[in-house]
Amino acid sequence: MRLRLRKSRVRKSVKRLKKSVFKPDADASRTLADERQKELGTRLLQAATDGETYKARRLLKLGADVNAADGRGMTALMHAAQLRHAETCTMLINDAAGIDAKDSVGETALMHAASSGLRAICALLIEKGANVDARDGLEQTALMHAAFGGQAGICALLVEKGADVNARDKFGRTALTYAAEVGYSETAMLLLEKGADLRIKDNGGMTAYIWAQENEHAGTVDLLRRVGSMRPGRRKAYLASLAKDASH
Repeated sequence: MRLRLRKSRVRKSVKRLKKSVFKPDADASRTLADERQKELGTRLLQAATDGETYKARRLLKLGADVNAADGRGMTALMHAAQLRHAETCTMLINDAAGIDAKDSVGETALMHAASSGLRAICALLIEKGANVDARDGLEQTALMHAAFGGQAGICALLVEKGADVNARDKFGRTALTYAAEVGYSETAMLLLEKGADLRIKDNGGMTAYIWAQENEHAGTVDLLRRVGSMRPGRRKAYLASLAKDASH
């Protein structure tokens, strides 16, 4: 009897040992899957940075997360937009990349595209539902990013799609003051034509005119002075005339 009990215990012990040795460890499997996903994500980010659309598409087919982000919270779409890889951006957007995802400083793909001058990508992002008035960590909008980069065409697009031309960031500044600071007269003119208020003062009491003057942008100073001295009706006609001349 005792011998049979011992044999039974031995058999149970052997079974437990086999299970512990040969049964796949669930945690280990998850770890391997996570590492695989991380590797695919890293390779996708690099492909987007390099503008290698074919490689990025292949990685997505292998299971890479289209919204994988790096240490700065930058997704593949953001990298492609920042580096002006329009084809890669289009592919990622059509593959359901997060349109309004934000990086570690709160910037969206639309902000990166606006700064980079990718008008077609901005239009596609907006078509897919991007928030034109999303705010980054400094409460700045895509319009402000475009204005600071002198992207008049993108400023026009954003305002046409509903962006607030007089939105103010945490410093009380508007898109017009950013265009004036760097002396982008064409962008300033476009913003004025779209309704930008040149009387707005930032938290330091500075207007767009003062920003242009402080940075010695004579052409922008002259534009703002002329527009500021005109009556509303005359101002509108004058700006429309300038815009017409700029388009030819």
